[in-house]
Amino acid sequence: MTNSSHKRAAKSGWGGKRAGAGRKPGPDASVSKVTTVVLTEDLIAKLRELGGSKWVREQIQKSGTEKRECPEFCVCPNFIA
Repeated sequence: MTNSSHKRAAKSGWGGKRAGAGRKPGPDASVSKVTTVVLTEDLIAKLRELGGSKWVREQIQKSGTEKRECPEFCVCPNFIA
């Protein structure tokens, strides 16, 4: 049973889901993930001065993977209490 009041609109080529649409993945798309860090306005300004996400990546890479002593309250997997 069909309802004649529901006619299909002619396709105009605007909007909707299309193959190949959207932002193309960057060179590190297969290995990179996005995360969020909550900071105050002052800390955001300082982070930008230091170099933003590039600086954060460099600091993490410099930190290494060796186990270090940590305060009693730390729950990080790379630290020992």
